[in-house]
Amino acid sequence: AATVDQARRRVAVTLVNRGEHPGQVRLRLRDGALTGPARLRCLTGTGKPVQAEGITGVEESDLATGTVDPGGGELVLDLPDRSFTLVEADIAAS
Repeated sequence: AATVDQARRRVAVTLVNRGEHPGQVRLRLRDGALTGPARLRCLTGTGKPVQAEGITGVEESDLATGTVDPGGGELVLDLPDRSFTLVEADIAAS
């Protein structure tokens, strides 16, 4: 899913990899170009069961953060298996 701010100067994209293997994605805008650095937050499950009061089957998770520069106005990302990633970046008019 993707959303932009009212001025169309910033975009937020959520990416989900439900697979058991890492996967690569390419983000490119139809109108405009991504400018950097883009901020990334990636949540992955560790597979370690934890005790959560009243909820069964809950696992631990890890949160990784970072930035990446969109070369040529697009991003190429390697998503870990079983992950949820938030990408936030500025938009340059084309």
